[in-house]
Amino acid sequence: MSPCGLLLLLLLLGRVTTAPSVTECGPDEYEAEGLHLCCKLCPAGSYVSEHCTVNHSKGQCRECEPGTFTAHPTGMTSCLPCAQCREDQEVVTNCSRVSDRQCQCQQGSFYCDSPDCAEKCFRCTRCQGSVLQPCSATRDTVCAVETNQEPDERLIPFLQGNGNSSEPFIAVAVAVAVAVVVVVVLFIIVIIVVYQKKGVQIRRRVVGCLKGESEEPGSPEYEQTYFLKDTSCNTTSQTYYIFGQEVTPSKWNMFMTLIGLEGNEIERCRYENQGNLIEGHHKMLITWRNKLGREASIFKFMAALHQMRLRTCLENIINKLIAENILAKHAETPN
Repeated sequence: MSPCGLLLLLLLLGRVTTAPSVTECGPDEYEAEGLHLCCKLCPAGSYVSEHCTVNHSKGQCRECEPGTFTAHPTGMTSCLPCAQCREDQEVVTNCSRVSDRQCQCQQGSFYCDSPDCAEKCFRCTRCQGSVLQPCSATRDTVCAVETNQEPDERLIPFLQGNGNSSEPFIAVAVAVAVAVVVVVVLFIIVIIVVYQKKGVQIRRRVVGCLKGESEEPGSPEYEQTYFLKDTSCNTTSQTYYIFGQEVTPSKWNMFMTLIGLEGNEIERCRYENQGNLIEGHHKMLITWRNKLGREASIFKFMAALHQMRLRTCLENIINKLIAENILAKHAETPN
């Protein structure tokens, strides 16, 4: 073979060996970071102790240690720590390898009428008189409005009678007056109870709106407008860093909650990257990607930021992604 032909063959081989690979993983697989391999997820109650070495095969899984868990099939390399109940809470369900510990406010002493009770429980109200409804873990005590059951001393002579012909009329009038007072008091009690129940429902709806019950992140609005030009691993990592830099720390936890990351997962990533905020945020996004698998998409990020009304932040991110040649707009069709 001539020297020119040999040189051309070497160049072609170099292009083949350096061509970027695109890893396509199935719904029951995860991408092993840095290996460009799709490995089978480990079952709930375990974690990945060693990644697979053959594409689309299963690596080594190990059961979660006591005090840790994984609730779903996972590609994480460690289990999540179990939640700890506060002093004002009691354990409803103990932690197992496949489920977190469930806590609630202590029955009879504390209550919380919001869905999460993330900060603290409230001490139950003590009634001066009778109790309409005792305190529970999710509702405060309802006290009865005390009424004076004894008639006024000035009415006693009329009730006892003095022989006058007007005595029956006065007795009836007093009885009617007492009945009216009792009805009014009962009506007020009913109004108070109904108002409290309505207040709980309104608070739940507000929290539901913040968490995305009415509009789940993943709205197709941005996916219909934009598309990803590059889906390689390096580009995905670069995209996550851009989101981690642009979303402010004060809004980050709400952002993570809206896209579906659990509180324990957020705290674990923050603990493993103490002193490095950007790396902590990036680790959370990697954890989210491994958790969702093929359903993970940056369009869910965009929908969540849109829902949080962080329009300026979202526009900055989109502009950066377009400038880096990661994102582009779909061609507009003529009317």
